[in-house]
Amino acid sequence: MSWLGIPLVYEQKVIGLLALDNSALNAYTERHVRLASSLAEYIAIAFEHSRRHQLVTHQAMTDKLTGLANRYGLETTGIEIFQDSIERDHFLSVLMIDIDHFKQINDTYGHSYGDAVLQLIAATIRSQVRNKDYAVRYGGEEFVVLLPELSTREALIVAERLRIKISQMKVDKDRKFPTVSIGIYAAVPGSMDILHEFIRKADLALYTAKEAGRNRSRIWSTNPEFFGN
Repeated sequence: MSWLGIPLVYEQKVIGLLALDNSALNAYTERHVRLASSLAEYIAIAFEHSRRHQLVTHQAMTDKLTGLANRYGLETTGIEIFQDSIERDHFLSVLMIDIDHFKQINDTYGHSYGDAVLQLIAATIRSQVRNKDYAVRYGGEEFVVLLPELSTREALIVAERLRIKISQMKVDKDRKFPTVSIGIYAAVPGSMDILHEFIRKADLALYTAKEAGRNRSRIWSTNPEFFGN
């Protein structure tokens, strides 16, 4: 029967609404309006500071060129994903993706073209993985993708889909677009495991893929299996 609404205003911009309702008729007085207005000021400040903190945190964990997570993001959100896999006793797969002959691409076509390649590959990775997956620009031309709840074979399917998709891409018709090599490691992590050991094994698998001729995927094992062209 009664309703009171006070806009949440910060720096002359409305960012929300403090709304009160009551089953009694004419429940709110001028005193309630004054109290709610004061409360609304504090809430607006708190909301805006929280929003800005979240924005700064997100920016700190994001690679500016590609929009993917960066190494800091891997050390925070990535560790959380790894810990969740331990607690839930689920598989976690790691892809280590490296752009083949990227230095040659930069030297031949220039760094602007190299940046366009990185951005396009990052966009392709985002489009080919699930919302729960976590993609990271790990280094200059290296990417890491965490795939929660995917087994080795399922991770291989994702890796090959990515590899083939990237091999068919172009920035423009006159310039060569590089291929990628992918290393894969998958296991159910235990309490004594660490994320960087998973990444290290994916990196070892990547090394064998590059040694075998690049533009292919390999799964880490004591005797790595070869997949790809």
